[in-house]
Amino acid sequence: MAGPTIVDLAADAAPETPSVVIVGELSEEQREQMNAALGAFKGTLPVYAAAADHAAVAPHVLGDGLYVFQATSAVAYAGDLADAEAVRSFVDAERVPLVSRLGPSNFSELNSLPGRDLVVLMIDNADEAFATKDAAFADVARDLKADGGFVFATLDTAAFQGFAANFTDVEELPKVVVLRLAQSSFFVADLDEATPAWLRAVAAGEVEASTLSH
Repeated sequence: MAGPTIVDLAADAAPETPSVVIVGELSEEQREQMNAALGAFKGTLPVYAAAADHAAVAPHVLGDGLYVFQATSAVAYAGDLADAEAVRSFVDAERVPLVSRLGPSNFSELNSLPGRDLVVLMIDNADEAFATKDAAFADVARDLKADGGFVFATLDTAAFQGFAANFTDVEELPKVVVLRLAQSSFFVADLDEATPAWLRAVAAGEVEASTLSH
């Protein structure tokens, strides 16, 4: 597959998020290397080249290098840019936010990331303790980030009650649901029971799955 075209970020533009931003001057050889390394993301993830003093980039970077930009942060790649496999692995891990807000626009992507279970906190966003529970879920996501086997999201059950009802009693929220829709199966736990240890047990096949009714 041909690599993506690296777009030189215009002086008055900001990078879309998520995106890859390569900071610093690129030689033609380096540009070709990056095109090849990031070809797997063509059409799904913008790739920009920008100077370190670019107005929209400078506040988020520490110097030349490769970064994955999210809406409010940027994560730096610390490896060898010539190591295409390591670059791809880094971008794949960082292009999804620590915790996404699940909806129709991103469900298909989040549910189909290779080798990663979609873990969803199903909660009414109007819950008076939403911020506390959302933060607790993010802590679990942070603890498991290095495992690489999960992607985390929250679902507002007030907006998507019908979908949530396929997996749990919407009167007994919040719940954490691990979705494996390709196998028509899922796993459910209370938020305080959905610990890193429980999720690792799910991944290891040590927890019995529920079957999705059609």
